[in-house]
Amino acid sequence: MSYASSHMSAEPEICSLNHDEAQLRVIQAAIEEIDQFRATDHRVMMEVVARLARHDANHTQLQEHESKLKARIRVRQSQLCTQPKLMDTLPVELVQSILLHCIHSYSTEPSSEWPSFCVMEPDWVRAAAPFHLAAVCSRWRTLATATAPLWHFITMRSPTHHSNPEALLNYVTLVLKRSASGPLDIVLSWRSGQHYTCCVHAPPIFTALSEHSSRWRSFEFNMPTGFVSLENLAVFQRPTRMLQTLRLSAPGFDSAMKVVEHREKTLSFPPQYLPVSPQLVELSSDFVNILPYRLPPGTCLPHLTRISLTVWWSTPGPIWDLLRAAPNLQQLNLRPSACHALAGALEVGQLHMSFIRHMSICLHGLLALARHLPMIATNVVQLDTSSLHFTADGQVIRSLRPLIRLRKLSIGACTLTRGFFDALADLDPTMADLLLPNLQEFKLGYCPADEESRAEFGGGGDAVVSAVRKRTLELPAFSGVARLRKVEIAAIGGSLWFYPRHKAEVETLLSSEDV
Repeated sequence: MSYASSHMSAEPEICSLNHDEAQLRVIQAAIEEIDQFRATDHRVMMEVVARLARHDANHTQLQEHESKLKARIRVRQSQLCTQPKLMDTLPVELVQSILLHCIHSYSTEPSSEWPSFCVMEPDWVRAAAPFHLAAVCSRWRTLATATAPLWHFITMRSPTHHSNPEALLNYVTLVLKRSASGPLDIVLSWRSGQHYTCCVHAPPIFTALSEHSSRWRSFEFNMPTGFVSLENLAVFQRPTRMLQTLRLSAPGFDSAMKVVEHREKTLSFPPQYLPVSPQLVELSSDFVNILPYRLPPGTCLPHLTRISLTVWWSTPGPIWDLLRAAPNLQQLNLRPSACHALAGALEVGQLHMSFIRHMSICLHGLLALARHLPMIATNVVQLDTSSLHFTADGQVIRSLRPLIRLRKLSIGACTLTRGFFDALADLDPTMADLLLPNLQEFKLGYCPADEESRAEFGGGGDAVVSAVRKRTLELPAFSGVARLRKVEIAAIGGSLWFYPRHKAEVETLLSSEDV
């Protein structure tokens, strides 16, 4: 056999060998790679096993600690259950004091020196406070329901606005029961409700409150239409020895009060309202003639310091009797109807109310009081006055000469003349008593000037500037006269004669300290 033929016969064997060797190398490489993976996975597995062992040890240790803690907690709980609670260790008097302090924290203090005479809006938070305190725990509930002073406050809107008006009567009955014989503070805002006779739930509620009138400490009532009648007002003929604050307001458009007054005149024994109210501090009566009158001679209401009246009386006697019985009055608010009645009463005798510090009265009443101001207004520091269809001239401002301590003067809803401002600027040092020597604030509401004042020297605006200059830069060269610090003029009305240049001059004068 030749060499060539033998070589050709060995060639397939060589190819097969080469193929096997190549596959071997691939397999060996794969084996090496798998060995590396196995080594890595084995190392990781050993680490996991080690971590599991540590976790098992920690788990066992924590379980032992858990068992010990549970045992200690059970022991502590058992000990606490056998010991008296902290709240139970407090004396009853101390817990009651805590409850009363919580209730008193809801009381609203006046936000200004002269609070409004308006009937308050219902204060639901204050009304719900005792119920919330009674829900804290069983002991607080027991003490709360037995502590009468917690249940002194009752408030509500008209039953017509309540989704469950029957519940209101239950609420009133419950509070009246829990308050025992203690004083009551009541706020009824029923003005926006139905006609009184059409609301079947209102009369029972008012009747329930009326039966406890001897316990009223404060009673505020926005009366609904149809309430004012001789029968309904009879509740105010009962003794109210605890009464300190009475605020009543009837609808101004309701003529029922005139009907009541007419019926009273036909009675053999006319009703006497508030016959026994020795603690009365504040009385506000708007469009309803409820105030103490026909009082025995010498009767005195020493605590009465605030009066606001808008009444329909055709005779002056009731207002006169009231003012005569209030020697310590500090705030007097008389609406026009009351002022007209008072004007006739002033002829009866002298008024002696030297403690009044705030007066709000119409210009008609102010002029009617003119000759009495030295007896009643020497301590007045704030005066608010206005009158529709009234012309305020120099006579009006000069009538205030007795108000030597007046610091704030507010006038509105009247027609002003130049003479008014000329008189305000009159600080003649030769006069024995200067006009308003302590005036510091001056406010004009809606006060249009008359045509003559607007035509003369630029109108009332120039007169205002002149008065302000006199009371700032041109004060008399002696002590005892206060400097004007603030001037306010309403945009409506004042814009007819108080121009921007006037405003700029006034602001310059008020800001200047070169006195």
